[in-house]
Amino acid sequence: MTTHLLSVGSPDLIGTAARGAVISAFLVFIGLCLLWVFTLATQDDDPERLYVAGRSLPPVFNGVAMAGEQITVVILVSLPGAIALFGYDGVSTAVDSALALGVFLLLASRIRATRRYTLGELFSLRAEGPGARIAGAVVTLCIAVPLLMVQLRAGGITAALLIGMPSERAQVVCTVLMGFLITCFAGVTDLRGTSFVQAAKVPVALATLASVTLLALRLFDWSPGSLLSAAMDKSASPDEYLSPGLWAHSPTSDP
Repeated sequence: MTTHLLSVGSPDLIGTAARGAVISAFLVFIGLCLLWVFTLATQDDDPERLYVAGRSLPPVFNGVAMAGEQITVVILVSLPGAIALFGYDGVSTAVDSALALGVFLLLASRIRATRRYTLGELFSLRAEGPGARIAGAVVTLCIAVPLLMVQLRAGGITAALLIGMPSERAQVVCTVLMGFLITCFAGVTDLRGTSFVQAAKVPVALATLASVTLLALRLFDWSPGSLLSAAMDKSASPDEYLSPGLWAHSPTSDP
């Protein structure tokens, strides 16, 4: 539904005068990121380097990188949109995401104690033979590939809107470029480079969210109550905005 809402009635956010400069800045950003990839590249094929960066990253840095891993494009786009459109149900979805982190924290120490790096290796502790590893690989791909496609699609649509080219072709091009960039980071720089990317994403995301929040509050004279009232009035059903079930039963929602 997130990509549907982003792509329907897409406005030109920057105008034709600034489009060239914005596209140039976007391409420069992609180029600098690719250069950064090669500076972080390693030729070491040791599993310790691939999975845990040779244990060279400090715990605080790893914590920030894990926080960046949780701040995905889908979360940044879908949760505020869900709260704006569906009120109570959107807040419930945000709480569910926080509870999922709690479950992750409960399992993290136990998984770390096994000294295993993949789901297949965890399965192999209880079941011998290649079948457990194959099952772990299949499960991982079945979960990761659709999630990655949704994230790249949402990121591609958002990037196309930001550069002022909301057409379907521009969205596809932006999605492919972002997918290529992420693939380079993961394939060339192993976990060390990926961790640097995730850690760098945290301050950028926090600064962006803070700026958008301040700009939104400024439109409503710095009154959170007025902002929420406007969201309620413009929601799918103002009378049910503060009640559960609006998202599931909204006639305008897309599965």
